[in-house]
Amino acid sequence: MPPDKGSPSTDAQAALGWALRERLLSLGYHAFLHCMADLLTALGYEDVQLSGRTNWKGRNAHGGYDLMALLPSPPGRRRVIAQVKQYPPERLLFQRSIDELRGACLRTGASEAMLITTSGFSPTLRPPLLASTPLAPVRLIDGEGLIGLLIRHGIGVKEAPHPCLDTAYFERLQSHFPGSGRPLYDTCSFLVTLSLPRPAANTKAAGAKDIPKPPRW
Repeated sequence: MPPDKGSPSTDAQAALGWALRERLLSLGYHAFLHCMADLLTALGYEDVQLSGRTNWKGRNAHGGYDLMALLPSPPGRRRVIAQVKQYPPERLLFQRSIDELRGACLRTGASEAMLITTSGFSPTLRPPLLASTPLAPVRLIDGEGLIGLLIRHGIGVKEAPHPCLDTAYFERLQSHFPGSGRPLYDTCSFLVTLSLPRPAANTKAAGAKDIPKPPRW
């Protein structure tokens, strides 16, 4: 569901965040994985590789993770694995997903793991604790955090003259790695509504969310 309207600047930010999430969900899974690989590269990870799975319904040949990368850190580079979930916002992840990823982390000898989703996590999970565990720590990145990172690092987003969706980037991904995702919402129709009069106070649509703030990274 599109976000509700607020101030003009908030409207633009909310529209960008919402449109970016919709575009991610509309990608075929193979293209989505390459988008996540681009993000890891922008975050400073090196030698980012896909594990082999190209369809979200299947299992990859290695089991338990979708991406592997190296993180430069003294005294050398550390191996990191990542599992990515292309889920709608209402489909939360629970402890089982964490346990499976930690098992893959231990099995591959990776120093740490990352669980990235377009949705969210169960409120019973404790991200700071999971990320600081001495053995096989797991960093959680939910949908809001993911959108914030993509915007901050310019993945799927153009800056000039104002931040907006980089449709050419997503079209290239879909062209190079074809596949079907969730049907794309009519973003143009939503953007037109931003110029309409604001609704009365306290009429926020059910389930609507404010624009996520980029996490500290």
